[in-house]
Amino acid sequence: MLSISEFKRRFKPARENKPAVLPQALHQFLTDVHPKVMDIGARSGPLHEMEMLAPYAHFVICEPDVTEAERVKQQLMRQWRDITVITQALARANGTVALHITAQPGLSSIVTPNQAVYAQYQHFAEHPEYKIDHTITVPALTLETAAQQYHLQDVALMKLDTQGSELEILQSGSQSALDEVVAIYIEGELKPFYTDQPLMADVMQFLDRHGFTALEMKRSALRRYTINQVAFSKREIGWVHCLYFRQKRNDGSALTLTQQLRLVCIALTYQYFDYAMWLLEQPAVAAHNLKQYGTTLQPELVTYTQDVWNGLSAADQANAKGLVTTDRVYDLL
Repeated sequence: MLSISEFKRRFKPARENKPAVLPQALHQFLTDVHPKVMDIGARSGPLHEMEMLAPYAHFVICEPDVTEAERVKQQLMRQWRDITVITQALARANGTVALHITAQPGLSSIVTPNQAVYAQYQHFAEHPEYKIDHTITVPALTLETAAQQYHLQDVALMKLDTQGSELEILQSGSQSALDEVVAIYIEGELKPFYTDQPLMADVMQFLDRHGFTALEMKRSALRRYTINQVAFSKREIGWVHCLYFRQKRNDGSALTLTQQLRLVCIALTYQYFDYAMWLLEQPAVAAHNLKQYGTTLQPELVTYTQDVWNGLSAADQANAKGLVTTDRVYDLL
């Protein structure tokens, strides 16, 4: 997998895109909702899409590399409304785990890299990024325990990028820690780059059972390593980064009003403005917002989306106009 910093660089909107300013009522709405964002595998800090939430949200850094966790905290303290730092690894059980630090630190994991697989691909055959530099023992918590210990039962957005251990983390919190989560941004492999790891299909089944549906999938593709290199070849998908929104609770019931309000914030953050407007039009949400903000929220959202549109580059506007838009693929040579 590419590092978080490289992923942010590759998938960041075009430089000519200009950020839009939130109108007054939408600004107050996000301030009042005060969503909580949990970044599991927070090396290099949050992805750029999350930055819109910074003035309004509580950001939770989950990073077992203590030095990196402190660096990220210092970097973000002036941007985010609140910050909590968790320096234990999240895992299937409380106790300790071995953390394998790789040559490319963003590939470090509590799961052992699988050389038999990653060496099949040209980039990793030529660049030993998965090679284990050293292994350390770090304290570990389940997601359930972390939620109780750090008061995280109300997380709205959970991002997981832990190099093969994402599913076991989700499973370790399926008792109650995931109950209130309304959005998940997660990396999943289509090839077992780590030994005996679950693949994205397993993650998708888990999320489907818990009421989540996929909105977005960003693919990363690689060339296969061969001794005799051909002039051209399509690349194989190696892993994906997916955004999921929750449509129903674990028991099949509808989202609560609080969950719907939090999901509006996440939809705005990821620019799923149709989804945000659809939520604002739901009877319970509309009644709540009418009482709190009058009739201004929906017109302000229309205005805000126009400002966002006007700030997009010509290329992004052209892509958005298509009946079927194309995602951006990160190609490793």
